[in-house]
Amino acid sequence: MSATRAADAADDFRGPLDIARAATVVLDGRDTVVGWSPAATELLGFGAHEAVGRPLSAFLSPLPAEGPLPAASDRPAGADR
Repeated sequence: MSATRAADAADDFRGPLDIARAATVVLDGRDTVVGWSPAATELLGFGAHEAVGRPLSAFLSPLPAEGPLPAASDRPAGADR
């Protein structure tokens, strides 16, 4: 395999795992949002100005510890984004 083809293959693999494109949320020790990526805005529908300084629980609800996942109709508004 040539170096060019190897680089192309690496780009194809990295695409979905590229941290520059990942939906990233940074939390402090109290689960307060201190960082919010543009991809997080796209995925969750909240801008950084709405998210930073608020608890993570304001955006994500915990899943049940056991049993099936909740039906789509039982999810909080905006969870389908």
